[in-house]
Amino acid sequence: MEQTGTKQNQQRQFKLGEPLVHPNRVHKLPTKMKALNKWYLNQMGFQIGARYQDKHFYDGEDTILFMKFKELFDFYNLFSLDVQILSL
Repeated sequence: MEQTGTKQNQQRQFKLGEPLVHPNRVHKLPTKMKALNKWYLNQMGFQIGARYQDKHFYDGEDTILFMKFKELFDFYNLFSLDVQILSL
């Protein structure tokens, strides 16, 4: 018999433009995470880019790391993350 009402079944789903955490939990976020959530709500795209230089990772090139807002949502909610973001 399948259980209903389990935590997994009640897990929030990512929706672009909605807060990265449940609105009732925003006030519990650390200052910088709260600021990033506020910034995200004003964005029109679906991902964020961060430029990094060779001196940061010593990989021989300057480049941009892109992260989809869905991955940021998963991080904020401590869901399992896509391995792609872990393998810089």
